[in-house]
Amino acid sequence: MAHAKQLGLSNICLKIVDDSVERWESMSYYPNTQNADLLPALVPALRSAGIGVSGWGYTYGKYKAAPFTSIGAAEGAKTAQVMHKYGIVDFLVDAES
Repeated sequence: MAHAKQLGLSNICLKIVDDSVERWESMSYYPNTQNADLLPALVPALRSAGIGVSGWGYTYGKYKAAPFTSIGAAEGAKTAQVMHKYGIVDFLVDAES
């Protein structure tokens, strides 16, 4: 948090979902650690340091294997659930398809 404050950051945008999934692993950067394990401590710590928290996530809208099968409703529902869980009110969509 101190480094973010030194940089003068007033808001940080964290990846909170990928598709309709809250838990995914980044094996190359943080083996066996998932975002859902880190967010419960990170979000309150940022806020207590006076840094606002926004969310972002990949949104695909359809399955690549079944391009006419929409998953938009499931993605939206999971995004809303995670935003509510952490009190996040801003969300940036990374539209992949």
